[in-house]
Amino acid sequence: MLCCTILVLHAQTSPSGGAGLWDANHFLWFTGHWGKNGNKHTFIIDKGTPTPGAPSTPAAPSDPDDPPGNPPGGGTITFNPDGSVSLANGSVDDWNKRMDQALDNEQKYLKGLQNPGDNLDPTTHHLNQLLIPDAEQRVQDIQAYKIDPSADMLGTGNKSSSPAPGRSLADAVADGCKAVKPIYDEVMDYYNTQVKGHKNDLKYPKPPETDYDCYSCDSNLRKQYDTTNRNYARDFAKEEVAIAKKGFGLLHDLGLVGINTNMVSYPEGLGDLFSKNKKDPSKSGACAFMDIGALSDATYAIAHHIYMRAEKMMYDNKNNYKAAPAIVRAFLRVNREWRMIGGQDNDASVLPVLSNLVEKSVTQYVDKLKKNDWRQISNIPLMLSIVRDAALMGGKSSDVSDQFYLSLANIVNGFKMTVDMDIKIGVKDGYKLAHLKGECHVIPSFQDDEKQCYKWVVADENRKTAGFDGNGWYMAKELQDFDATLLAAQVVAPGPMPKYTGTKKYTVHLANLAMDFCHPGNDTINLTGFTANPPQAGTWVWPGGATTQEGQIGMEQYFEDISNKKKFAADGEAKKAKDELKSQTEQLRVQMEALKAQMTASQGNAPPGAAYEKMMEFKQQALSRVSAPILAKIVYLYFLLPVQNNSTQLVKAEFDAKKINPQEANAVIYGYYRINITNEANPKIK
Repeated sequence: MLCCTILVLHAQTSPSGGAGLWDANHFLWFTGHWGKNGNKHTFIIDKGTPTPGAPSTPAAPSDPDDPPGNPPGGGTITFNPDGSVSLANGSVDDWNKRMDQALDNEQKYLKGLQNPGDNLDPTTHHLNQLLIPDAEQRVQDIQAYKIDPSADMLGTGNKSSSPAPGRSLADAVADGCKAVKPIYDEVMDYYNTQVKGHKNDLKYPKPPETDYDCYSCDSNLRKQYDTTNRNYARDFAKEEVAIAKKGFGLLHDLGLVGINTNMVSYPEGLGDLFSKNKKDPSKSGACAFMDIGALSDATYAIAHHIYMRAEKMMYDNKNNYKAAPAIVRAFLRVNREWRMIGGQDNDASVLPVLSNLVEKSVTQYVDKLKKNDWRQISNIPLMLSIVRDAALMGGKSSDVSDQFYLSLANIVNGFKMTVDMDIKIGVKDGYKLAHLKGECHVIPSFQDDEKQCYKWVVADENRKTAGFDGNGWYMAKELQDFDATLLAAQVVAPGPMPKYTGTKKYTVHLANLAMDFCHPGNDTINLTGFTANPPQAGTWVWPGGATTQEGQIGMEQYFEDISNKKKFAADGEAKKAKDELKSQTEQLRVQMEALKAQMTASQGNAPPGAAYEKMMEFKQQALSRVSAPILAKIVYLYFLLPVQNNSTQLVKAEFDAKKINPQEANAVIYGYYRINITNEANPKIK
């Protein structure tokens, strides 16, 4: 732009008492005074009133044509040795303090997500893994929102080199003025045609909307929408921002014209370049076309106009929760730049609007969940992230803090599953019957797996995550067993028959429960039969005193598809699975025995952490062996589940042994296996 504007030259001091082209009481759009004792490195901004850019409302927006106003707390503009111009005032300090506090809170939150001690429970660990990327991104965003007090408030301008040998500074600046005239005209024309008098004509691009139902189940959609939001913030008022940057670039160079690095002189000869000859315009200086005061006010008004557009976008969409992420990101970006330029602080008026918008966003999702829209289960990570966004704005609504966590915990802990096997088989004068019923709570366990974004696991009702006032979510049970009760067991036939005298306490192991309300149709449950607890307590006493431990006499087999099981066994997979399991189990046994000996030998000398972690690893391996997919076909019952959304009854299924195995229908008097999954935590919808 203006070539060679910041050179160390010796010349006369500006007669105005100011510095360079600027008078004693003005610099850019601010009023004040230059540093005392001849120090022209600084301009001291007088305390002012918050205009323009003061708190406005949708009914009473501020006006880009309002005269520029000083920040209420005043401030200081500093000319730095590298040619940059920085603004320091209380508004920037207050903003940075807010960002520092938000950054500290978010870093603590992220540290908690990454803390090994808080990730021992697999369900909690998987959820934390989904939350960590969002938290890391928020940390980066908050760091970017901070304002570097030494940053150039006008941009970099065009730092130029010294004039070519034999050319004077005046000639170089004159050529620079001729080169930038089109830019000056473009900025002034834009202000006069698009900004001046346009306070009621504030157009803005429509913020992108999305209404998630299955957030954690579609990473491609998440990435696509995040990119769209970031692009919206980047491109908001893109053309107008480009014009403003041109104006700021001119002002940057003009702000330093004639001011040497000692800030005490105005180079001789430059004054003529900016002089006007009203009688003979052809004799005016090469830079006389510039009205620096008008350029300053116009550039400021364009920047203010950008802010007003962002403010109007925010107010117009204050209830548009579907667009909340894009609205917040775009407004905070513009607000940061506006604060950096004008030093104005509008947080008290605008941040509550953003906070309410974000709160409304999470409230909408929670309300859907409260109305039994179980698709929102996959939005739990999204809800937790939105709550963090609300905290950044200073939100304290009950829906996004304590009550939010309580409501969510109440719902998540409310899923109850019952299984009921009632069967009687027999021919002629003999029959056998068994009736057992099991019950447990199940919770969603999020997975880093596009094919299954969450699965369901048995909850440990004696352990909860750290939640508000101790009311956290259930953790997953280490062993996926749940309790059942034997209601009836009997064998009747001619002649002496045994009588059941054993325990009524039984257990069932859940291998897998898949209920995906985002992609219904492949919902299944895979579980074992009923086992006496302990197994040797399932006793039958025969006439004469003999005792056997048959439990409930294996009645689950009638709910297996026998033809499929025979086919599976015949193809050799069953034997292969058993042999592989036997080999792997033996390897684990040897490893665990060695570890046991190691722990015994080093007892009292070495910390147990590593050995404990290794033992936990062995345990998980053992559990995974038991639930291996091929072996599951032998050990577990497998049912396809019909799931229902928008209902307190998620699953109500009844499986008829006669239909599963028609070839055994003559032997089955009746046989039903019933599975029910409910959630009564939400109030009934009237």
